[in-house]
Amino acid sequence: MKSSPEVIVLTENPALQDFAKECFGDLCMVYPLNPTEKDLQDISGISPGVIIVDTKVYSKNRAIQKDKLGCNLLILIGEPESSLEGRDFDILLRNPFDLLILKEMVLQCATPSDRTDEEPLKTYLFELLKRLSNALEEAYHKQTLLDSVLDCISSGVIVTDLDGRIIMANPEAKNILKDIEKEIEGKLLADILGKERADRILRPQKDRPHPYRNELVLHLKNGKALILGYTTTERKSPTGKITGKIISFRNLTELKELQYEVEKLNRFSMVAEITSAVAHEIRNPLAGIRAMAQAIDEALPEGNPHKQYTQRILKQADRLNDILKSFFNYAKPPAPQTRPVGIADILNDIEPLIANSLNKKSIKFVKKLQPGLPRVLFDPTQLQQVLLNLILNSIDAVEEGRGTIEVMAELIKDFYRAGDKVIRIEVRDNGAGIPEHLQERVFMPFFTTKPWGTGLGLAVVKRIVEENGGKIEFTSKPGKGTAFSIYLKAENGNENRHKMPVS
Repeated sequence: MKSSPEVIVLTENPALQDFAKECFGDLCMVYPLNPTEKDLQDISGISPGVIIVDTKVYSKNRAIQKDKLGCNLLILIGEPESSLEGRDFDILLRNPFDLLILKEMVLQCATPSDRTDEEPLKTYLFELLKRLSNALEEAYHKQTLLDSVLDCISSGVIVTDLDGRIIMANPEAKNILKDIEKEIEGKLLADILGKERADRILRPQKDRPHPYRNELVLHLKNGKALILGYTTTERKSPTGKITGKIISFRNLTELKELQYEVEKLNRFSMVAEITSAVAHEIRNPLAGIRAMAQAIDEALPEGNPHKQYTQRILKQADRLNDILKSFFNYAKPPAPQTRPVGIADILNDIEPLIANSLNKKSIKFVKKLQPGLPRVLFDPTQLQQVLLNLILNSIDAVEEGRGTIEVMAELIKDFYRAGDKVIRIEVRDNGAGIPEHLQERVFMPFFTTKPWGTGLGLAVVKRIVEENGGKIEFTSKPGKGTAFSIYLKAENGNENRHKMPVS
């Protein structure tokens, strides 16, 4: 090595030491440790053209100063660990490989010259070097900003080359596609989504605009569907040459499910209006029929064989009137008179009403209420109607002599938001369960598996629960039973803040 090196490197990083030696060869001297005061005096005596300092060493040693070391150029390499404000240096290169870009100019600035006509060139190179380093720093900040934006946006972003190979994917893209492929970077989009889907995304038809927007449905291994809305844009070089595609996409599955629920509610609302109108038209003539049948029945003497017909008319008229009441309850339920009500009190009122049905089928009825359970905010009459309906459904579902029905209630804190207090009431049975292909229709009006049912019981239950600001859901396993869970706001549980999300 020369006795008077033109480039001195101060770093404790072995990789950077080797890189500097490879980059500058015999023109370079490396100090492998944090330089002592004597080392700095020796360096000052050498008066090298360029000193390159690892930012870690520079942060720890404030004695490293350009004016004291007598160099033309002081370059810092690496990511600063602390603020460099007020420190004396010329250039910061965060990426060591940037030295390869600037190597020749660094050497020109480092090499001493006896010719005065070369000084303007050196000054120009020095200024150019600073401009280039500033441009690299600006590019670094832009890249950091871009990375931060891509990391925090709620859309997935994928960049591909012309072959459709993924060269970059942001965290949200990886998260959305994690159930399809865990590692997506470096792989062909066709291998992840299938050739046909990848072609739709990457090679839009000529008559399609750019950027091109569309939706895509992917079927996952667990049987669920993933709905993606995506936009494809051409990726171009600074000269305008197409180099690949940029695909941004969002998971629309929940949004589509919500839209479906809204459409379903709109259909139900229309059905409710029609039902109400039809029920109203039927109710008036039905009242007349029943009144006339009642009059005929009373006019017939006891023992008259025709009396059995009038009794049947009256019975069927009463049954039809009960059905009409169900229609009205679903179409126009009364506004809830919400107030604090105890679940134990409601169950105590219900037990005498179901005792006969329980005894007939020898059903075991179990109550499991958490001690000290707060009251719920609900219309008492409507809560009794809801629980009675669910329990009666369970009675119908279980086998005679082998049935068990459990009613459980517990307090859940911070259910929806911090501070919320919610009571979960569960009605569980060990009955036949609901077939899987019918489960999504359980709360639909007029759906029933019973030969005598109207199909409005659970539809009315769901509507009442939601009108009172609650939520209802169920789980069912065919052959093992069904459990309906109702989530209701507890007294003093931020009851006036928010309704729970509708199931």
